[in-house]
Amino acid sequence: TSFGFQGSDEYRLFFGDRSFEPVEPAAYRDIDRRPRDGLLFKTRADDKNPTLYFYSQAGTLFPVQDLASLASVKLSPTDAIEVPHTVIDKEDDVRNVPKAGTLIRVAGTETTWLIDGASRRPAPALCAGAKVVEVPNEPHIMDGIESFYGK
Repeated sequence: TSFGFQGSDEYRLFFGDRSFEPVEPAAYRDIDRRPRDGLLFKTRADDKNPTLYFYSQAGTLFPVQDLASLASVKLSPTDAIEVPHTVIDKEDDVRNVPKAGTLIRVAGTETTWLIDGASRRPAPALCAGAKVVEVPNEPHIMDGIESFYGK
């Protein structure tokens, strides 16, 4: 595996003739591949896959369907980093739930969510200086994280 690329030809399409070191699948799984916070990615469309957008925050990739919502986090679709669709795997750990203890707020809303295990619940109170990360103000952006109290 070439860090999510299907092969050396696809790798060269993005990076030219830079050399790369093949990595065994077991070693690849051990690499921390979580993107930095605040990045926007778009997958390259092909015959079988449409372009998809993802916003990175708290070590997680949040799918973004309403591109206008990116303005709420001071981004636009033109800021997206294009990646092959194979880089963002639906079963990948970065597509799941942020780490327990993460505080998240949907931009422009008042509720701060606390990630509690594999679910979210409203944070009862925040201490001074608490780090709260924001995600785009999109209606369903938090749907992938089960609510502690049900949907």
